[in-house]
Amino acid sequence: MIQKDHSWTTKNEINFIKGLGTGKFTNGNATVEQQTRAELLVKYIDAAKLRTNWGAVDQEKAISFAEECLRHELNN
Repeated sequence: MIQKDHSWTTKNEINFIKGLGTGKFTNGNATVEQQTRAELLVKYIDAAKLRTNWGAVDQEKAISFAEECLRHELNN
């Protein structure tokens, strides 16, 4: 039985998506290849389709927000 993790919310997920490609969040690994925000958003959306445990995150809101961000990136 999958248990929901209520410590990570939709708001946390949206903030994570907002930070993709901004340099705000990094693992400090200098060997990580720089990717554009659009590339990271595409990867997020692709990976989200495979994600099975969303915990307390609203899957539709998170993916829709990521798609909206991607459209914005591609149109600017």
